[in-house]
Amino acid sequence: MKFIARTAWGFDYAMAILHYNQYAPLAWNGLAIQAQTYNAFDSTDKRRQVVLIGRQRDVLTGALVNDRTGNPLIFTDTIHNIRSATESKGPDLQVAGRPQPRGGEQRQRLRVVPAGRDVSDQAEVENELGHTATALQFLNDLRARRDTVAAPLGTVARSVILKERLFELLGEGKRRQDLIRFGAYTNRVDDPSLAGGKQPRPDYYVLMPVPQSQIDANPLLTQNPGY
Repeated sequence: MKFIARTAWGFDYAMAILHYNQYAPLAWNGLAIQAQTYNAFDSTDKRRQVVLIGRQRDVLTGALVNDRTGNPLIFTDTIHNIRSATESKGPDLQVAGRPQPRGGEQRQRLRVVPAGRDVSDQAEVENELGHTATALQFLNDLRARRDTVAAPLGTVARSVILKERLFELLGEGKRRQDLIRFGAYTNRVDDPSLAGGKQPRPDYYVLMPVPQSQIDANPLLTQNPGY
């Protein structure tokens, strides 16, 4: 069962990743991903098809669509300047299933744990326990699925697992916590071609500052390091 015919249970994420004209009138212009995320996939890896790229169509009718200025809607693989990007710049994501409106709202799409998340979790645990052969087998099982064309890995390491989780969990909202857990959050940088992209930051940026009003109200609180 994919949808429940009940109002006020809308699954908004499907709307957030579509351009206005891909599913009028409910789409929200999309959430672009980073160029290096799209380009990190091997060109033969079918998992890359989760990314919308190139000339776009209406998700229900298949008709070619234009942007709001009347030009063909073409998602690019790179946002060269994040401060002046137009509505079609950057690759967008797509989700499984089609949006099903009901009374102006979407029907609820049940969320399930992706196999890639479960298996990559197991690979991470086995690798941390020193069972590298088992961890490698988990990852290669993922890459050998019939719907994925990805060459088997010959070795496993934290960096390898982190990259595979990028491929498997793209759009699942797990990346920030993965980067923090793997110690790669503050030293991650955006594509050098991006004007105003993310640059390395001190490690204390992993934690947010405690509001001064809360510290003033509770003398037992102390500010997080670095602030």
